[in-house]
Amino acid sequence: MTDNGSHIRNRDDFSLRSVCWGYRDTFARAIEGLYKRKLLGPEQEEITRKFFDTLQNAEKDFFDHVLHEFLKSLNPKTYWIMSIPSVFSDVTDMGIRFAEHKLYYGTAFFRILGDGGFGSTPREVRDLITFLRRIWETSPDLSFAFLKGYRKLLDRLTSPEISLYIETGIEVFHRSRKTSRFLALPV
Repeated sequence: MTDNGSHIRNRDDFSLRSVCWGYRDTFARAIEGLYKRKLLGPEQEEITRKFFDTLQNAEKDFFDHVLHEFLKSLNPKTYWIMSIPSVFSDVTDMGIRFAEHKLYYGTAFFRILGDGGFGSTPREVRDLITFLRRIWETSPDLSFAFLKGYRKLLDRLTSPEISLYIETGIEVFHRSRKTSRFLALPV
């Protein structure tokens, strides 16, 4: 599909021309695939709007790679988040926030999402976003460390236990930034 394709052409706020030429075909195929699965389109207007708002970040320097990871993260394991506008919006906003802090954080954020590292239920994903926001207030780097270990925490702790774990981690971080790395559990 080219930039003249009907789905992309109908989005006044996005053009494939804002994407690095090397990614244009990949972006076009991914977008077309999401339309074919009916994850984007008139019946999903809120999701579609947020999706293209997220792609608008292609205009920022070096964001194409982050957005490529975003598109790859939308796969059979994660399609369900596109059926819940508030979850989809929170996830995309947090991913872009990480990318604006450090591009690597944004690409890793979306890679972790695509690999199922955010959990498999709306509650697990919402909890993660809440936890990330809470930790971000202390340190974006600490928030990223937590993100990397979240999947392991889900296997071991309940949500209230994870909250306590975070509060302890933040206290330790305030005492010594080096010892707070325990928030990122070993893989």
